[in-house]
Amino acid sequence: MNKTMFGAICFILAIGLVGCGSKIEQGSAKDSYNPKVMSTGSMEKSAVVKVADSLYLWQVDGKKLVGRFKMNMFGGSGPDSVRVNEGVHSIYFKKKKIENNFYIKNVSLQGKHEYLINYIIKSGMIHYWVEDLTDNKVVYGKKITKEDLAKNN
Repeated sequence: MNKTMFGAICFILAIGLVGCGSKIEQGSAKDSYNPKVMSTGSMEKSAVVKVADSLYLWQVDGKKLVGRFKMNMFGGSGPDSVRVNEGVHSIYFKKKKIENNFYIKNVSLQGKHEYLINYIIKSGMIHYWVEDLTDNKVVYGKKITKEDLAKNN
């Protein structure tokens, strides 16, 4: 089984685990973050990536931030933020109570900027995106609001 098919199966399973109700769950930024430092350059050439509440980072550019054993066996979680060099990055993250990983491929991050990986869930569908908090714009995916979901009913 190839990785794409495996990922699709995991996504379908995750949707099933979330449930089929019409309740909306929307992520929001936490009050404070303590980024794990992964950058090797100056602070001016690094970006901070944060995740919304109940998300955590698992892997950045192939570097694991938390071991699979700790994560799966003990319900552990990874960091809620990282400081990385500016440039293009790939990020795996998880949502608590959902078994599958979510993947952001090739997102371009600028130095001295802060980003938030955010989400909204309705009827088992999970939408996620990356917001540049410094420039107040979406740099990956499409931001979905409760109002957007209400229009589609």
